[in-house]
Amino acid sequence: MHQCFRYFRRAALLVLVLVAGMLGADPSVGKWVLNVKKSTYRPGAAPKSQIRTYRESASGIVATVVTVSDEGETSTVSFPVNDDGQSRPVTGSSSIDAIRMGRVDRKQLKSQLMQRGKQVATTVREVSEDGNTLTITYDGGATDGSRVHYVAVFDRFDRR
Repeated sequence: MHQCFRYFRRAALLVLVLVAGMLGADPSVGKWVLNVKKSTYRPGAAPKSQIRTYRESASGIVATVVTVSDEGETSTVSFPVNDDGQSRPVTGSSSIDAIRMGRVDRKQLKSQLMQRGKQVATTVREVSEDGNTLTITYDGGATDGSRVHYVAVFDRFDRR
């Protein structure tokens, strides 16, 4: 009986560790492709394309965003995805040099986008319940001082 209890306790611990690992995994990890038809950009034109890749690294998750503008110019922006509320560097952008993220729940992050220590925009990133759609809502200012609002909808391309 004692050995049976020990076996059950080990099995329960193993299940708990596996479930905790699955729940802790960031559902955004993988490659996402902008669905221009489902997205809205106000004011202005949507980009021709955008691919967002969230990959796991030794220091956490890293995002790389490759955008082809409506005028055909390509840009690549990278940043760490840390939901600890600390400001982290953004590379490849002329309008944003840092990002500060906080997790709302397992599938949703809120971010403050910064330039020279000043907040210039906020975003909400949310993964759908089925894990196949990523939606980013952006509210902020454009370089000309106007207000910008967009909802970018992405389809999952792959999980890694």
